[in-house]
Amino acid sequence: MCCKAGYFRKVILVLFLVFLVVSVVGCAYIGWPKVSWRRPEQTGLNRFEVVPISNRDVADLDSDDIVQIMRRAGFSDEQVLALGTDLRNAILLMGAAQIRKEKIEAIFAVRGDYIFITTRLRGNFIYNPKSNEFGMTPAAPTSTADSQRLNGLY
Repeated sequence: MCCKAGYFRKVILVLFLVFLVVSVVGCAYIGWPKVSWRRPEQTGLNRFEVVPISNRDVADLDSDDIVQIMRRAGFSDEQVLALGTDLRNAILLMGAAQIRKEKIEAIFAVRGDYIFITTRLRGNFIYNPKSNEFGMTPAAPTSTADSQRLNGLY
């Protein structure tokens, strides 16, 4: 009987210590880092930022697609290099993005198989990543399912 009492005291002590440690750790603040879409090397008045926008459709663009659409939208090689990864990630994860400075410079949005781009200085255009072609309107639907998908019914 003596051994069992000592054993139970040890178990109760261990459980109490575990409870105490969990209580203290549970009250500790864990500061998660903020997710920023800005590059640290972008400083001064020329800082552009990529702002992700929630969208139903997403697209997995490769680097050539990003370079083509950003160059067509009027961004310099340095801006493509600085903002391209953030734009690709925003389109992949959220489906749309704004590139802004003080004003919105460009909006990129996925709709079906197409990327719709609106820019402040260069106007509007549509990019088809499958054929790597630009146009003003998507190709005509070839079937009823394509027509419904383009009209948002599918």
